[in-house]
Amino acid sequence: MDDDATIAAEEEPTSRSGKKERTRARLLGSAEQVFGVRGFNDASIVEITQNAGVALGTFYVYFPSKMAIFNHIIESRIADLRDYLRAAQDDAKSRTELERAVLKAFIRWASEHPNAYRAARSAEYIEGTRLRNWYQMFVQDYARRLSAAMDEGELKRTDPQILAWSVVGMADLLATHWISWSTDGGAIPDGQLDAFLDIAMRTLGVDSKAS
Repeated sequence: MDDDATIAAEEEPTSRSGKKERTRARLLGSAEQVFGVRGFNDASIVEITQNAGVALGTFYVYFPSKMAIFNHIIESRIADLRDYLRAAQDDAKSRTELERAVLKAFIRWASEHPNAYRAARSAEYIEGTRLRNWYQMFVQDYARRLSAAMDEGELKRTDPQILAWSVVGMADLLATHWISWSTDGGAIPDGQLDAFLDIAMRTLGVDSKAS
């Protein structure tokens, strides 16, 4: 075998793998957009594959069903969001800075991924999705962090579960109003975002302006 043939033989598997990954990425990107615009029930595999520029049968090479690709998108985005929120805490120098940074990061993430956020919201009444688990995961993590802050004397002692659900609920509904219900990928105006952060800090019982 000459040198050119050897190189071609060595590169072919990598090339095939790369093509498969690109096709899979196109399907995921298309599905996120379609779910975000149509909602889960009205989205179709036909539209997903047409937008991705692949044959209908190709879809089933990568995902067994519409529910499977939907859950994969939401779970991947939820994992991204958790990393995003953790990173937002890195430079906080006070309880107020930390809480404001996390809530602001959540709103920013939802604004940057409106289709994923709308898709997640559409899952609430769809059997087979894990929306309840996703919410509980976030709230449980947040409640544990709030409880630790109470133990350190940084927050007034109260029920951390109720406090976590209250703050998460405010942020979620605000994002729903400005982003999920928007038809143009809306973002929360800075003035309204600052007002929300001040209200959330008062709910948490910390100085809304402290740094």
